[in-house]
Formats: sequence, C-alpha cells, structure tokens
Amino acid sequence: MKKTKKGFTLIELLVVVAIIGILATVVLASLGSARDKAQRKAWLASLQSMRTGLEMYYSDNGEYPPSFEYYPSNTNYDGGRGEFKTQMDDYINVDSFLGAVPKGLTTFIYYGSYTTTPNGGSVGRCPTQPPFSGGQTFAITFDTTNIDIIDSAWLYNTESVSGNTYHFYCMHL
Repeated sequence: MKKTKKGFTLIELLVVVAIIGILATVVLASLGSARDKAQRKAWLASLQSMRTGLEMYYSDNGEYPPSFEYYPSNTNYDGGRGEFKTQMDDYINVDSFLGAVPKGLTTFIYYGSYTTTPNGGSVGRCPTQPPFSGGQTFAITFDTTNIDIIDSAWLYNTESVSGNTYHFYCMHL
C-alpha cells in the first residue's frame, strides 16, 4: 500500500497568493477613488452651510459680505479672504470650510452682492445671469478629470487666460 501526502505544492500556494494580491490591489484602488468622490461631495454639501451663513448675514446686515478668491496652491494670497472671514465669523467657520477643499479643486471664488446689467451681463467668470438679478455666486474650477461631482445646479463656463483654458462651474444663490 502506497502512502500519499496530503497538502499543497509550492506552485499552488504561490498562485493563490498572487491571485489574492491582485484582488487586494483592485479593491484598494477603487476604495481610494470612492474616498475622493465622497470627500468632494461632502465639501460641495458644505457649500449649503456657507449659503445658510450668507443668508443669515444678509438678514442681519441687509447686504452680502465682500467677495473673495481662494487658491489652494497659493496660501500666501489673501484675495479678500481675511475681510470675508472677519465678517462671517459669527455665521460659519471659514477656515474650516476652506481647509476641507478637496484635492483637484484649483480655485474657489465667492462673488459678493451684485446686480446684473440690463443686457444680461455676467458676473466675472460665471455664465450670464437673468437681467437685474441680484445675489451671490460661487465659482469653482476643478481638475477636469474629476468633473463628475458637479450636478445640474451648477452652470458651466470656460475662460482663456494667457493661453490656458480654465473651466469654471458656477452656482448662483
């Protein structure tokens, strides 16, 4: 009677380990993408908190706070952010809001109170608003590989500056 050993060969074990490694890589890559999308959607949802803060400011003061620009890649540039923060401190934590800016967001611009011209006019980089409409507008530009977070409430515009094309997404509030 011949006795056979039960078990796996080295080749069989290496194949199983390789398959598990490939599956783990695929799962981790898709989790990273989902995490980025969730962070971006959460940040866009925080725009609603900013909107509420702006409306409370308007209710208390009869006007919107001044405009400001924020460039995540250039933290030394104030762009009016300091004055905006001072005025909005009682309504929203501006530093926390801007600190949560997702990777890929290159510009965040808040246009303060304005009124469009009788001819339709426009607000800076944003698409034309209805004549005589007032209010405030957020304009943001993203790394164009991750545009999917924009929903139907956002208006689209492009602007060419010094040979570069910028893609702006605007929400009029």
